[in-house]
Amino acid sequence: MAFEHEAAPLGTGSCEVVATADGWELLYTRFLAWDEVDGSFQHRYEVHRALLDADGRVAVLRGVAIGLEAGEHSLCHPTVLDLGGVFLGAFCVRGDRYRIHLAVAGPDLRFQRIGEVGGLSHVPGAAEEQCYPRLIRDGRRIVLVYSGDRYGRDALMAAVWSGGSIEDLVVSSLSW
Repeated sequence: MAFEHEAAPLGTGSCEVVATADGWELLYTRFLAWDEVDGSFQHRYEVHRALLDADGRVAVLRGVAIGLEAGEHSLCHPTVLDLGGVFLGAFCVRGDRYRIHLAVAGPDLRFQRIGEVGGLSHVPGAAEEQCYPRLIRDGRRIVLVYSGDRYGRDALMAAVWSGGSIEDLVVSSLSW
């Protein structure tokens, strides 16, 4: 496996590859267990990280990047933007339904949550669930592309950040 495109980190499905000072880091969905809840089974997983070697193989498992919180059973589909050594992440959270949350990290890629992305459930086609995010930088704009209700069968959505400076939000959210 070779990483020949330096303009943008590579990402696919439920993982993301991020260029860091240590090399290529893989953020991936790690299966933890099958849990029995009310007579049925549900998967439990969270986002972990690993350092890749020059051949793209996992060289060092580095542990949890984003862990579960109360009321959640699954975290998946991380997406990351490098804002100059500070990283903005979005990921899918599953509790009673799918939601998209934001988090920030320093160079170690250990994320601290900012919270759920607000305003997405007011859009037809995404009123019940929002999942499978992808962050895209379009010049100075940051665009969140995501799937709407029924895992995207009802809508593929895009939202443009309309708050203050996203960089200020990210930097102020880090407690070093």
